[in-house]
Formats: sequence, C-alpha cells, structure tokens
Amino acid sequence: MSELDGMVAVVTGTAQGIGRAIAEGIGAAGATVHGVDRDDVDLTVSAAVEEFFAGVGDVDILVNVAGGVVGQTHVPIDEVTDEAWDAVVDANLRTTMNCTRAAASRYSGKVSPTRPAGSITPEIPSFVDRTIHRSFSAARMRTISKC
Repeated sequence: MSELDGMVAVVTGTAQGIGRAIAEGIGAAGATVHGVDRDDVDLTVSAAVEEFFAGVGDVDILVNVAGGVVGQTHVPIDEVTDEAWDAVVDANLRTTMNCTRAAASRYSGKVSPTRPAGSITPEIPSFVDRTIHRSFSAARMRTISKC
C-alpha cells in the first residue's frame, strides 16, 4: 500500500514542467490526481474555480504551481505596465488564493486530521522529489536576482 492510496489531489499548472512532474509523482504514489491548467479552467475567476472543485469533490492534497511571469521575460522593470503587473499578480497570487479557498471547504482531513482545513503548509511531503523543489527554488531565485 502506498502512502497516498485513496487520496485525491489537485495540482495546478500541469500543462508542463514542474506542475506536470509533481502531478505524475503524486499519481505514482497512489493518489487520484486532478491536474488543471489555464487551458482547462481560468483559475483567476473564483466561480470557475469553484465549479472545477465541485466536480472534484473531497480534496486531500492541493499543490498550487500555476503562475509565471506572463510574458514579462526580459522586460525592464520600468517598462512593465500596471496591466502587465496585474496579469502577473493574477497568475501567481489570485490563482493560489482561489484554489486554496475552494479546496479548504472540501478538505477531507486524511492528510492531517489535527490541522484545520485551509491552513498554509510550506512543507515538502516525502513523496515529492526534493530535486524538483530545489530546481524550482533555484529558477525562482535566478528570476528574482535578474531584476
């Protein structure tokens, strides 16, 4: 029996890269994985996110990976418009908030029965390859340091 047998996970940002790899890893560990990306659901719209999660049902695990620079690669900071910055904030913060809020009301309690639904947990479970996390952190740091 696997660590995640019988659990339901939602992973955002599964179209490619880190999101896809995490979804595959969680699935290989036994969970039923519902991957979602902006091509599937507009995660910046609360109602669309609620509808998606209603179709999923109870949720044991939520991994928010969706986000990015939304076309702002190599754009000098003084040339980033308010509209472009709003798109970055929506892709990285609004999507996370919408998905976390929707998942919190459907949290099964299987992962940590003592932790309240909707608590923020910045930990890496044993079934996620730490190499992926280190690579992701390094990539984010390079992005920030190039400003």
